Amino acid sequence: MCDEYPFFAWLLRAEAFRKFGYDPDGVFSDTPVDEFGFASGRRTEVIHCEPCGTAQL
Repeated sequence: MCDEYPFFAWLLRAEAFRKFGYDPDGVFSDTPVDEFGFASGRRTEVIHCEPCGTAQL
């Protein structure tokens, strides 16, 4: 759907920036983004989990 409607893609990108500070291309932020694409000053929490079927019980 985003390929067919560019406005919708930009709407989603703007909402991701508004809610999470996510701006991998630096379009909405006036500060540099971190290595994960989040605007400076936002706390980034990276969560790692085991792939399904590999966790030890």
